[in-house]
Amino acid sequence: MILTVKNLSVHFFLEDKVIKAVDDVSIEVGEGEIVAIVGESGSGKSVTALSIINLIDPPGRIITGEVLWQGRINILKLSEDELRKIRGKEIGVIFQDVTNSLNPVLTVGKQVREVFETQLGLDRKSAMTKVLELFERIGIKEPEKVYELYPHQLSGGLRQRILIAMAFAPRPKLVIADEPTSFVDALTQSQILDLIKSFQSEFKTSVLLITHSFGVVSEVANRVYVMWRGKIVESGTVAEILSNPKYPYTRKLIESAKFLST
Repeated sequence: MILTVKNLSVHFFLEDKVIKAVDDVSIEVGEGEIVAIVGESGSGKSVTALSIINLIDPPGRIITGEVLWQGRINILKLSEDELRKIRGKEIGVIFQDVTNSLNPVLTVGKQVREVFETQLGLDRKSAMTKVLELFERIGIKEPEKVYELYPHQLSGGLRQRILIAMAFAPRPKLVIADEPTSFVDALTQSQILDLIKSFQSEFKTSVLLITHSFGVVSEVANRVYVMWRGKIVESGTVAEILSNPKYPYTRKLIESAKFLST
């Protein structure tokens, strides 16, 4: 397994109570596999994703658990300098908040160019060429023009495609995609999922997909973990879970996806 999470617990310490956002969660992701964590808002799936790359800030705290990278490196024990060598280059992340994931004062071209410069060591000219090629790859018709634009000048769907391209650009071994289709329409959702599948297939990258929708799960994932109130309540291949869900919460999620697709 390229990623193994063992007995992870994350608590948030507030003034008058402790919230167990993630409670003894264990998951695995194999090489070249797309694995989904599905659950409603507040179930703990995004906190799990952030914990994997050790990005939990106070009042949150990782209480117990291991996050084993390639079976030997416990990410939770690494220093910040050691983590920086893994984040981005080996583990790419597509954050849920599209609006704040890009720097508003830098052009999108410069931001993507910096990925090639810092993660792959390319010079400025070579990096710029790679950016323009990447923009063409994700369906941008005027890449030179978009290169000079700022994030606020782009649609939400286009910003999301650029974030996906940035995550896959260094050809990482794993990409964590946190709700990549949350704030887009059905057509854009389909395009985004196709883009993720295309990059994943070409680069043989593993993907951990965080989503609230079994519709998304059924389109792209190999296996799925169902999360409810901070716990994994059911797991298996997508075909197994869709054909024979054992937990009532899982059945409701599946029924909701069917209702929304009609």
